[in-house]
Amino acid sequence: MSDRRSFPNTAQFRRIADAIGDEKAALLCDAMGGLEGVYVPKHPGEKNVFRTILGTKSAQRLGDTLGGGRIDIPRPHNGVYKKPLIFDAILRGEKSNAAIALEYGVAQRYVRRLRAQLRSIGCQVPAAARPLRPGRFTV
Repeated sequence: MSDRRSFPNTAQFRRIADAIGDEKAALLCDAMGGLEGVYVPKHPGEKNVFRTILGTKSAQRLGDTLGGGRIDIPRPHNGVYKKPLIFDAILRGEKSNAAIALEYGVAQRYVRRLRAQLRSIGCQVPAAARPLRPGRFTV
């Protein structure tokens, strides 16, 4: 499991950890890190991804604290060696930036940056597939 020192944006991590504790926040970031604008329901349902990852009590504490809003879930910086694989996934054009980020364990921002790098050198880069709808997937 990751610890807080491995997260580049400690403000985002701290916001989540203040609600559910460092250990559960690290667990959430390991599972969903790199996703942006993830909706946090005030009352996570039985099949909600937060309940699946965190358990009922922690998911409800997250909902009590941050429910009704959206959060960015930080990811430890670890994408350098995955760059060629991500370039390939972008050029195939079959997945959204969010899906690529989850698959390779990087942030959506990193995928967007690599997409822009490909365009800047003249590559024909297909548009990203339709993005994931936060809260509508399972981990």
